[in-house]
Amino acid sequence: MIAPDETRPTCWEESPMAIFDRATGQPGRLIEHAARSRFESAASLGSGYPGHFAPLPMDYIMSMVERLIPVISERFRTGPIRPGRVRGNFSLLTTSCSELNVLQRIPHVDSADPMQFAVVHYLCTSEHGGTGFFRHRSTGYEILTPERVPHYNAVLDSELAQDAISAAYVAADDALFALTTSCEAMMDRLIVYRSARLHGALAQAPSQDALDPRKGRLTANLFLHCIQRD
Repeated sequence: MIAPDETRPTCWEESPMAIFDRATGQPGRLIEHAARSRFESAASLGSGYPGHFAPLPMDYIMSMVERLIPVISERFRTGPIRPGRVRGNFSLLTTSCSELNVLQRIPHVDSADPMQFAVVHYLCTSEHGGTGFFRHRSTGYEILTPERVPHYNAVLDSELAQDAISAAYVAADDALFALTTSCEAMMDRLIVYRSARLHGALAQAPSQDALDPRKGRLTANLFLHCIQRD
């Protein structure tokens, strides 16, 4: 069983985050698998991620799902759950700051579904930047629910029409969003949080080695939708 080195249970609109260090004990095996993989532009696969994707090993996905279901049930107080949909990929952050679109420069959510969980497994070290979690200043939202999405989108669209967003990855703090907490990248560190939390990569401009899985900002990412068990 995967055991947490740190958990952050009741905060940020009662949405916890769990952090696990030494998640596999063998990150080098995953990095070498990624180095042998074929990466494709995330945009060509219909994603807004500013970089490239490659498939994760299926045994890794299944192992992580099995190990994380009881953790999610306990830490996020969902009650008994089983896995539903799951998707995952290796991710390399490769887009230069000048090429980022507006939505890639601000925090985002992956889904407003409260039963979808995001897993980020860092296969890189701290100089590549971790993950920040944010509050939208105007609405006060840190989590988007289906009921909040229309209001949030309307307010954000109005703000983006008036304010220029600098050509850079998500800022630690700016006029539209306040950083509430962050998690530093660390080799073989894994974090779990609700996909509905506003978040973004606290990354620097990618280097010339950004497409090399051994040198770039490599992560393994899972999106796990959970279903309540009877």
